[in-house]
Amino acid sequence: MKKIVICLLALMLTATTAAAIESPWEKKLPFKTATIDYTITGTQKGTKTIYVKDYGRTVAEYRNVSTTVFGMTQKENIIDITTPEWEYSIDLEQRTGTKMVNPEKYLIEEFQKLSKSDQKKVIKNSEELGMNTVDGMQGEIKKNDTKILGYMCDKTSMMGVTVYTISGTPVPLKLESNMMGMKINETATGIKKGGVSSSKFNVPSGINIRHDVQADQMSKMHAKNMIQSLVNGEMPAVSKDAYGESYGDEEPDGYQDENQEGMSSEQMQQMKQMMQMFGGQKE
Repeated sequence: MKKIVICLLALMLTATTAAAIESPWEKKLPFKTATIDYTITGTQKGTKTIYVKDYGRTVAEYRNVSTTVFGMTQKENIIDITTPEWEYSIDLEQRTGTKMVNPEKYLIEEFQKLSKSDQKKVIKNSEELGMNTVDGMQGEIKKNDTKILGYMCDKTSMMGVTVYTISGTPVPLKLESNMMGMKINETATGIKKGGVSSSKFNVPSGINIRHDVQADQMSKMHAKNMIQSLVNGEMPAVSKDAYGESYGDEEPDGYQDENQEGMSSEQMQQMKQMMQMFGGQKE
């Protein structure tokens, strides 16, 4: 499962080129089905594979890495599956997992409730807020900077992270991160277009899946807050819950602030990848 804040930001950011489509969050990838393989080096070592079907409406990410910090090594063997309805996060080491409603579903619902004039405001304001955020973080975006595996990529550098994404999409083909002493490099080694086994998008047997109802409630509430903030031209406020997630300035019962500082390396990677879309497609 993607961290809710990352997912909500990503969904907002993809609105930057959404004026010509019905919903800002229904953006097709340049391939209907594909398999993308990555190597991971640095503080983290291992592999990652992303499986895509239906032009990106359904995606499964398999990540098998070891992270070594101060001589201690931690292994991660994770599957994240995103469908139009659900997000699953599966820990193959622990044989457990969680599922939550895909936050995109709530965002689309809230967007579709708006008048056409307010929908246009959401798209326009997401562009402007995105560009302001990139500038405020001393970030730099270069469109169509280089070609990787046959695809033109936009280059985004921000806060110690440089990511190359397939132009006009949030799909990263190369990432270089040097933050808080952690150096991580992810490089796509191959893109194979064509059929992907349906089993790649299924939860493996024997996994105990827990439905995170509180995450659903939080996601629904903040989808509403986010859309309204964008209508008003305001940046949605964020705070942290008991899981260390960042959310809006209201929290439902059962969530306590444990004053956890910062984000994990994976969260930071995803954040910087998604921030590429924060105004990066503006002409």
